[in-house]
Amino acid sequence: TYSTSLPKTTSRGRLRWALVEAAHCMILCDDKVKAYYRKKKKEKKISGTAMMAVARCVSDVIYKILTSEQAMPA
Repeated sequence: TYSTSLPKTTSRGRLRWALVEAAHCMILCDDKVKAYYRKKKKEKKISGTAMMAVARCVSDVIYKILTSEQAMPA
């Protein structure tokens, strides 16, 4: 189900960990994501909160891909 937060407990905690790892890799590789991370870090002053904001965006993208009606290109 769609939610506004990433859980810390239960088995979904593993999903949270995977999303944070994906966010970390995206920050290292993509300049737009890195700029978003720096913006959030400047606003919040805490790197963990900024990382969770990026992870939340990753989860939104995954959700949109999984629920879209369009076929995946070959």
